[in-house]
Amino acid sequence: MAWKSGRVGTFLMSVLTIGILTLVFCFTSIHDISLRNTERTLQDLTESAAKPSDVSPATISDAHIAYYRQEPCKPVSQFLKGRSWVNMVPQSFQNIELGTPGLRHGGEHLPYCLSRHEVAIIVPFRDSQVSRLNHLKVLLLNLHPFLQRQEVHYRIFLAVQGGTNIFNKAMLMNSAYSEVMKIHNWTCIVFHDVDMYPENDKNLYNCDHSPKHLGVYVDKFNYHLPYNILVGGAFAISPGHFEAVNGFSNQFWGWGGEDDDFAYRIRDHKYEIFRYPQPIPRYKMYQHNHDNVNPPNQDRVGFLAYKSIRFAKFDGLNNLRYNLVSTENNYLFTNLTFLLSEVKAAAVP
Repeated sequence: MAWKSGRVGTFLMSVLTIGILTLVFCFTSIHDISLRNTERTLQDLTESAAKPSDVSPATISDAHIAYYRQEPCKPVSQFLKGRSWVNMVPQSFQNIELGTPGLRHGGEHLPYCLSRHEVAIIVPFRDSQVSRLNHLKVLLLNLHPFLQRQEVHYRIFLAVQGGTNIFNKAMLMNSAYSEVMKIHNWTCIVFHDVDMYPENDKNLYNCDHSPKHLGVYVDKFNYHLPYNILVGGAFAISPGHFEAVNGFSNQFWGWGGEDDDFAYRIRDHKYEIFRYPQPIPRYKMYQHNHDNVNPPNQDRVGFLAYKSIRFAKFDGLNNLRYNLVSTENNYLFTNLTFLLSEVKAAAVP
């Protein structure tokens, strides 16, 4: 009987082993099927994420643009983030280029849809301001992705004053405006200081029914507007409005006064200056010492008090004198270099 008990035990052990192996096989098969399904799901998600409608605006190719520009962009871009971190650390132009794909030469970007806004960004710059190169690098680093999220067709123009004359920011911006309008029929002009960086991409760089002050609340001033007629830092205006006020005055050689004079021209034409409410139009400013090549204009207070409006019709775009020295189409921006000539304007009696 002992041998029978042994054989029964062996048989039972064999059955138990087969059962365990069967369960392991079934579990492994189910696990493999689950993995394959998971892999297919991940593949589907990956392919879906790569569809043009979900691609980041900074990675749009010419093929995307050619296909999708048949449809207008949405009134409000789906890529807006609201308040964003501003990178204040200067990087090399090469690193900025690597981080900003999808541009055409000259710092121009076309969104994948048909943009509702054609915007020229004009940044006044002095060629001898070597220290300002860091300001420019920080601006390009932040402004390109900022504008791409807004889905605007834009191009960044660096307006450079050459020669040895004292800096004339207003006349330089007039000159740049005259040249950029020869390149393209822009519907909006944004005059932008090189040391101002927007914090919120809901601060839209476009033109509506009235001129728009973009650079309202700056960290330097604890995010308060110093005075109500201030329009400096960053300002958007349509070509029609800009030409109606005759642009900026050409009389401000040196620092200060030109933005306030421009505000007087806008106010004299009964245009309302639009500003977004807090906290949208906030800006970081790159802290720096005052430039020796741009000394304060000692005559600005007297000019603003007694000559500003009387000069407006005869001093600006219509008496502008400049020489365009060169045009260079870099990847990140278009460089326009000017030599400016002093002009006189007869005031209205």
